[in-house]
Amino acid sequence: MNAREPIPPIDEPAFIKSFRQGDRSAFKLLHESITSHLLDVVLHTVTNPEEVEEIVAECLYRIYHKRDEMQSYEEIRRWLFDLAHNLSITRAKSAYSKNKESKSSLP
Repeated sequence: MNAREPIPPIDEPAFIKSFRQGDRSAFKLLHESITSHLLDVVLHTVTNPEEVEEIVAECLYRIYHKRDEMQSYEEIRRWLFDLAHNLSITRAKSAYSKNKESKSSLP
């Protein structure tokens, strides 16, 4: 993480209960507390701003759909950071392969 503020503490039992029930305010709290940190993770690998935003949005979409499996805020954070890292690497590899293919097809 860059010079961002640390992730703020969250009242975990209340947050987890609300988040697992699909409460929009709990998801908003998660979004506000972690999005900038996820952007930092993705920016280490992906440089296209649109792709960075897509990856972070995909992470948040997936965690929302896995919310009933999450037991703690720390588990959510870890899962999101791992996913952001993995999606970034996959995207970078895909871009590298496409670039390599387009260069090899040049006359």
